[in-house]
Amino acid sequence: MSFSPDIRVYSADGNLQLVAEVKGVIDTDSTWAAQYRSNLLNGQVFPLSPYFLLVASDHIYLWKNVTSLNAVEPTAQGDTKAVLGSYLPSREAPLSTSSLEIVVRFWLSALTYLQSAAYEDDAKRLLLDTGLRDAIRSGSMAYETVQ
Repeated sequence: MSFSPDIRVYSADGNLQLVAEVKGVIDTDSTWAAQYRSNLLNGQVFPLSPYFLLVASDHIYLWKNVTSLNAVEPTAQGDTKAVLGSYLPSREAPLSTSSLEIVVRFWLSALTYLQSAAYEDDAKRLLLDTGLRDAIRSGSMAYETVQ
């Protein structure tokens, strides 16, 4: 059985910059995220890329330039509601994985294609301080079909 990342984002010159996986789970922490990433990479499920993003219903985790296949803590993390902000519906119930993936697609599309956007504190740290926004600006996206 072959797997592909939920979302891949390429730079303007076509180089893979970001691999993203979206999981509609709650009660996550950085230890869980580190192990999940390690399992995916050790199973040769996903290619290594400069950035790896794992989005859960409660937290977003980002790794930058981590080539180790071991369980490594994320470079940055933030609260999903704070980072995705206006892209999320106002209801309190957690989104399904497929609904959350659609939200993440919109968010990454805005980062890739829009010239400017307002960021909350967590979003600024995830995007600007790590260089992710600059790496994907004017690039392109590819994604697995949401089921």
